[in-house]
Amino acid sequence: MRDLCEDKNWQGSVERSVRISTERNVGIHAGMKLMIAVLFMFFALAGCRCVFSPVIASAAETQSGSEKKYETVYKGQDYSRVYDYRYYCKKYPSVIRKIGNSPKKVLKNFVTQGMKKGRRGCASFKVRSYIYGNPDLRRKYGNNLKKYYLHYQNKGYKSRRRAATAVKIKKMVSPATKLDGISYAKVYDYFYYTAMHPEVKKACGYDDLAVLRHYVDHGFAQRVQAKETVSEKAYAYVEKNILRQRISRTRTAEKTNQIILVIDHTLTLWQKNAKGTWKQKLSAYCGYGKNGLSYDRYEGDNTTPIGAFPILHAFGKAANPGTLMDWKDITPNSYWSGEYSTYNTWVESPWRVSGEHLEDYYQYKYAMAIGFNRDPVVYKKGSAIFLHCKSYDHWYTGGCVSVEEEVMRKLLLKCSNGTWIIIVPNASELSSY
Repeated sequence: MRDLCEDKNWQGSVERSVRISTERNVGIHAGMKLMIAVLFMFFALAGCRCVFSPVIASAAETQSGSEKKYETVYKGQDYSRVYDYRYYCKKYPSVIRKIGNSPKKVLKNFVTQGMKKGRRGCASFKVRSYIYGNPDLRRKYGNNLKKYYLHYQNKGYKSRRRAATAVKIKKMVSPATKLDGISYAKVYDYFYYTAMHPEVKKACGYDDLAVLRHYVDHGFAQRVQAKETVSEKAYAYVEKNILRQRISRTRTAEKTNQIILVIDHTLTLWQKNAKGTWKQKLSAYCGYGKNGLSYDRYEGDNTTPIGAFPILHAFGKAANPGTLMDWKDITPNSYWSGEYSTYNTWVESPWRVSGEHLEDYYQYKYAMAIGFNRDPVVYKKGSAIFLHCKSYDHWYTGGCVSVEEEVMRKLLLKCSNGTWIIIVPNASELSSY
């Protein structure tokens, strides 16, 4: 019985020892687990700090709760709406490796280099989108990319319309079709032209006005296709508008309300309305000097003088068709003098006068006297330069301008005193007169 009790006591002691040992082991293990967890968190945080140390380790930063903010002001200008340090570092790691991770250096790089190259400084602003979405700014800033960043930073973000173009615009909005007051929309499309001529787009960058100017200077006159479908009428429409503008800017346009224009065998009549707008009233084929046009003609060289001249008066073998211009009837005594004392003037004489006996020329059925070599009159420089009816069998003249008889009648009925004529080899020379 005693042995049994002793065995039971021994067994109880052993169980108590095991229980105590187990409890100790559990406590030790729990403590060790806690310590391991703390160490793990420490090393994890340390590891994170090591990973992000290029971004934040040396940053000159301020604390706002747990959020860290980096410098965005450079030489007094704030760039916070177009620049974020973290974004820029992540977007351009090769730049950071080259210049280092100092926030001051990174900001300086963005301002002095990044904006010029169109680098994106933050998630909320993309300069290309802003350029594409604001045609008025393109006209103003062209390819000066920094101007667009500053515009958005200082003004643009306040406007809903501007803000809406800060990120998502992928195609240029309303590319230019108007240059120097002339619309080329009927013959030109920016997207078609740049697709056909990528070298032009590369050279002009974001400046769509420069692309249009390239077309106008190098493509329009040569009929280089700049739109998917273009008709000859479209070219004619644009050319008429170009002439209208160029005529309106001449010195001659300040002297008169009517201009007869001769360019490359085409005669047009232009009239200024009450609003000051020039309108084309007539267009016709014309002939001129057998030897072409000349800046310095002389008698007998068979050239038509280049320049701007007043129409002196109208005249003819036929009766006045109803013109409002001063009119002279040709008589058997009418001469256009070639003599020294009366050179280059109308003379009525019963005796023969050297020069042109006007009655002998059927081309003068209807005519206008052009005021060439009049102020002052230079002997042998040339006389009897007229706008008259064409010859029966040819267009060329000895120095005058010729048109069909019916065109001559229309001109007389449409013109009045004070009309001028401009004769030039091409439209670009109109600015000289």
